[in-house]
Amino acid sequence: MKQSLVAKMGLVLLLICAIAGLFLGVAYETTKDLIAEKKASVNQEAYQKVLPNAEQLTPLSVDASQQTDILEVYESDQGYAIKVLAKGYAGDDIEMAVGLDHDGMVTGVEVISHSETPGLGSKAAEESFLSQYIGKSADMQLTVTKTGAQSEAEIDAISGATKTTNGVTAGVNRAFTYFNEYLRGESDG
Repeated sequence: MKQSLVAKMGLVLLLICAIAGLFLGVAYETTKDLIAEKKASVNQEAYQKVLPNAEQLTPLSVDASQQTDILEVYESDQGYAIKVLAKGYAGDDIEMAVGLDHDGMVTGVEVISHSETPGLGSKAAEESFLSQYIGKSADMQLTVTKTGAQSEAEIDAISGATKTTNGVTAGVNRAFTYFNEYLRGESDG
């Protein structure tokens, strides 16, 4: 008697799991296209912010096996929008777009997504922080300082969020490296 009760309970549990799995599968299939469209829309908005006067963005191919932290690259008449994956606090991903004109000058930086600490690392997505990068040259290697920028290549750290600041700065430096290795001189501009 005890064995049949366990078997029935197991069967009921299996049936519940199968139904829940079916509902999850249907929900995923129903929403995956909407999620992909929303993500593409958010990316395009970020690219427009980092290249504000760009008419049309044309995707360029990125060899994922060689460039794991460069996710996408777009070219326009104004320059390039480079989507970079950087590491923030606790190794969490910071997805960001870096705009560079054809001469390698930063036209904008936009944080697309992050999971940084609210009130601290989340300040990395604020214009007051990101505006520090505008006008920096791909010929530089940017560094972070906690004592106030003393040179053109220094970025002021967010108080209490140095790892996040380092992550964003590393992302911008990575975009500089990609620009210098693969994009500089490639456009008729």
